[in-house]
Amino acid sequence: MSCVPPVRVGRHLVFVLGFTLAYLAWDLVKPAPLSVVAEVSALAAVLGPSLMLPLFFTCPADRRRHLQRRRSWSVPLLGLGQLMFIVGTLITGLLLTVAFVQQHHAAPSPSVGDAAFAVANALGLNAIMLLPTRHQSLAGRARIVLDGAILAAAAVIISWYYLLGPALLQTHVNPLTRVIAVAYPVGLVAEVFALMRLTATSVALRPAVTLLGGGFGLIALGSGLYGYELLHRLYHPGELYGVLITTGAMLVGVGGGALRTIVASGAADLDVDEMSPSPDAIAPPLWRALLPYAVLPVVGVLVFSSHDAHGSQARTITAGVDLGGLLLIGLVVARQILALAENHHLYRSVHAQNHALAAANGCLEALATSDPLTGLPNHRALVNALDREVERARRFVRPCALLFLDLDHFKALNDSCGHAAGDAALRELATVARRALRGVDLLGRWGGEEFVALLPEVDGAGALAIAERVRAEVAAHSFDTGGVQLTCSVGMAAYPVDAETREGLIAAADRAMYAAKWLGRNQVRSAADAAA
Repeated sequence: MSCVPPVRVGRHLVFVLGFTLAYLAWDLVKPAPLSVVAEVSALAAVLGPSLMLPLFFTCPADRRRHLQRRRSWSVPLLGLGQLMFIVGTLITGLLLTVAFVQQHHAAPSPSVGDAAFAVANALGLNAIMLLPTRHQSLAGRARIVLDGAILAAAAVIISWYYLLGPALLQTHVNPLTRVIAVAYPVGLVAEVFALMRLTATSVALRPAVTLLGGGFGLIALGSGLYGYELLHRLYHPGELYGVLITTGAMLVGVGGGALRTIVASGAADLDVDEMSPSPDAIAPPLWRALLPYAVLPVVGVLVFSSHDAHGSQARTITAGVDLGGLLLIGLVVARQILALAENHHLYRSVHAQNHALAAANGCLEALATSDPLTGLPNHRALVNALDREVERARRFVRPCALLFLDLDHFKALNDSCGHAAGDAALRELATVARRALRGVDLLGRWGGEEFVALLPEVDGAGALAIAERVRAEVAAHSFDTGGVQLTCSVGMAAYPVDAETREGLIAAADRAMYAAKWLGRNQVRSAADAAA
């Protein structure tokens, strides 16, 4: 995983909170004449964002060179956007203050300040689009687009009812003024939705993106209130929209500083590079998945309330709200269809992965329990099988037996013909012995040239007959060892006559096998024999 550098914004947020509370208190209390209140409010609207401006252009010394080498234009563009915002706020504040002092209740519009705000919005949107994002599947991108479209549709419906509709239907207002009143919130909402794309695709950028999104959201809300006043040609010092816009701009400054720290560290691009296309994602948090649907009740209430209005203008606005509601329903249906398709794809992917995992586990189990040379069960598998068979025989009072096979003169074969010939002989021995045993018997390689055969449901006499058959088959087989004739010695131990535990059976069969070797090899001996 990428290492996200610590983003320390606590002190800046405390400062923003203190500044906002002081600004709000000043506007609410109005402890001076309204002309002074207007001047101080205009000064605060410029001072707050200006104090945050250095955060866009300062960086820890150890990261400046890295930032320059990376040539990231996002943060400088965002800083230039903030600068243009400050210029626009300064010009607009001066014009509004002069108009109020001169007792002109008509807000001056359009103005040079509006042009500065438009440039700031364009710079901010371009800065956001230049930020790195993770790779996403087609379904993931479609989900983000639909979620954003649902929220955008809800925002447009609400704005149409309160701002866009009245703005477009008022004929006595300057057309350019109407465009400006609509453009302020719409442009900032576009920035917020662009930031949503980043929150869904980049983990490293989320602290900065959250601050930027909150700041742009407050500015959009304040701009909407400002647009309402602009349409009605009203201005009163100490309005709430000034506090919202100033606080939002300061949060954008804090988010820009955090973004500069993250981009300078390279964590954002590492986060992108380490992200391979995944089933999208790693499902988004529940709150983010439910967010698009949270606006439905709000729009529903707005649709019902709009039908209570009267008049030709009201009917036009109501028709727009109804049309927007139908569009919103269509988007929600499309989002649900996409969710069903994603779930179907996810189920198929999970099923395929489970199948592959089961196959891999089977391979791992085979590797862990099989002898790589002969393909027979290895020592571990034989121990487990012996424990199960002894427990079954004890529980149901049934017999079983154990054969211990050892290839005679195997060391001499290795010394004279080489280890490759020895390995071939062991493979042939496994094949011959397996063919001589019953279908229910289990043959495995105990180690070296020693093999163990587990014989269920057979007593000592039956086990001796099977052991003799195995010995005879091996002795009669022509091994591909350059003319060397091979034989085996076999020891047999029966449960419960010779032993009642796995360890006891193995030890008894081992002793019987060594007795067979001591007595001349190529023979079968029982643990009950006196020689064993």
